[in-house]
Parts: sequence; structure tokens; C-alpha cells
Amino acid sequence: MSSNLLAQHAAFKKHASSALTTKPSRPASQKNNEPPKKRFRPDTKSVANNPNTFKWLKVCVDKLRKRYQEERKPVSIDDLVKMKKLDLDPHEKAWLNNALKENPKVHYEKEKFSFKPTYPLHNKEDLLSLLREHYDQGLGAF
Repeated sequence: MSSNLLAQHAAFKKHASSALTTKPSRPASQKNNEPPKKRFRPDTKSVANNPNTFKWLKVCVDKLRKRYQEERKPVSIDDLVKMKKLDLDPHEKAWLNNALKENPKVHYEKEKFSFKPTYPLHNKEDLLSLLREHYDQGLGAF
């Protein structure tokens, strides 16, 4: 190495050692050795490239349909993933949550999902009234 370079290196070390000051490593609000909280941002691009994403969506919508036919109770995304025994990381779960919110067959309200039927029929009278309306309007068969 050249002597000029060695001299610059020594001068840098001398300046660096004299310029060292101690600063608190964390702000006063984080005194309890808590790590700084990071906001979760789902990586939707890499999840969308996964070939299983739409399979998960179909499985969840089918489960919501069956649950609607049996109980008609809404379910949260965590419960839905547990029921279908899907092994999803947080990015995949966030993608599934957004996909279910945008799905026209799924009703979303208060962090819970339920199936949205084409015709909200609950009993025999509902079916008969729908058939009468359809007949009176001259729409023909369903």
C-alpha cells in the first residue's frame, strides 16, 4: 500500500475515535426493552404468483356456502383457516382476507364473512313469494 493511503487511513482512525459519542440507543418511550413495532404490510405480489391462492379461495367460499346452509352464522378469517386446516403465513392470510372481501359471493361485516346467496330464501313462503313476483313480472323461469 502506498504511504499516502496509510497516512489517510491513520488520520481517519484518529478522527473516528475522537468523534465517538454515546447516544441512547432507543427513545425514552421504549425503555422496557421492547422492540420497535413494525406495521405489517402484506406482500400481495408474491402471494398472487402462488398457484394455490385461488384454490384456497374456492375452498373457503365452499366452506362458507356449506356453513350458510347449515347454520347461517358468520365466521372470522382465523376460524375459517382453522376449519379448513390451511397452513398459511401472514402474507397469504392477508391476501385471502382481501380476496374474500372483494368476492361477490361473500358478505363481509364486522371482521366476519358469510355466504351471500343469489336469492335469500329462508323458508317455503319466501320461495313462493319470489316465484309469484317472477311470474307477475313476466320474467319466465329461473
